[in-house]
Amino acid sequence: MRQLVQPLADSTVGVATGFRWYVPPTPTFWSLVRTEWNAVSANVLFDPRRAFAWGGSCAVRRDHLPVLRLADRWREVLSDDLVLSQAVRDAGLKIAYAPGALVPTFEGATRAICLEWCVRQMMMATLYLPIVRRFAAASFAVFDGSVILGLASLILASALGPSYLVPAILFLAPLPVAVAKASVRRCALFSAAPSVATAWKVPPWRAAIAALAVPWVMAWGLVRTRRLTSVRWRGHVYDVRDPQRIRLLDSRRAPGPESKDPSR
Repeated sequence: MRQLVQPLADSTVGVATGFRWYVPPTPTFWSLVRTEWNAVSANVLFDPRRAFAWGGSCAVRRDHLPVLRLADRWREVLSDDLVLSQAVRDAGLKIAYAPGALVPTFEGATRAICLEWCVRQMMMATLYLPIVRRFAAASFAVFDGSVILGLASLILASALGPSYLVPAILFLAPLPVAVAKASVRRCALFSAAPSVATAWKVPPWRAAIAALAVPWVMAWGLVRTRRLTSVRWRGHVYDVRDPQRIRLLDSRRAPGPESKDPSR
């Protein structure tokens, strides 16, 4: 708590936020994919233009509450934390990340749970934080496109000669870079949260494989959520064409992507 509220000593900070780190009791492939996918989101917490508050661990100055008007803003929306982030920016205040407030979440995931969770995260970003969605789309389009071109170059090298190995190596370079980046990010976040580092007992090679799967899961989620009209969440269907005026629909009228994750 002390780490979380310290940034609020600066009166220009509208919200101080921590973040979560998934620590699966059994490090299965899909549980680690969710962990690494979630960790990628931490990249933007250090960018003032794209940072957001995480509802599981955030704090607001009491004297800012009248300006933020959260009681009104939260009335007909799906996401509490991203709407809070919008309110803070609209008030001309800053979002400050508190690295020491990293929270371990001891939870595993099956393939279905992981993919539905990822779709829900992208859905929330599509509705309430489009700048992060655009950033993710650009970043992972470059990564995935480079890997596809690298594999194509390898095929051409086997058919037409070794000269194609040079572009293959260049195009596939993002693969080891992604593994190294994930490792550096993990070490950086853990350095401010020793309790999370102690709980993390996953072999590096397993985390590396999961990190390489994230760009493809991310691309799939971006495609699934590109045109949202309705979503299913916890057994209910919502009309999301106006993110600030979410309406409950009958479940039989749901035409859009679904999100069934029971977490949060």
